[in-house]
Amino acid sequence: MMKASKLIKLWLMVTAFWGVFIFGYSIGKDGSLSSYYLYFWLLTSFTIFVICWLTILLMRSYRRQVNT
Repeated sequence: MMKASKLIKLWLMVTAFWGVFIFGYSIGKDGSLSSYYLYFWLLTSFTIFVICWLTILLMRSYRRQVNT
């Protein structure tokens, strides 16, 4: 079972790499950083975080049901 601190570290790493990829693509394409890409990056990173968090909650509740 992943601990919350490990999950947050993993999420920060994924978000950082994803951000570098999107911002690099944006600057390479338009020559400037577009706010559209910033919003897209924030939305996707937040979505990834929520999905991971919900997965952990579901696994915890499932494990509790199995133990009882």
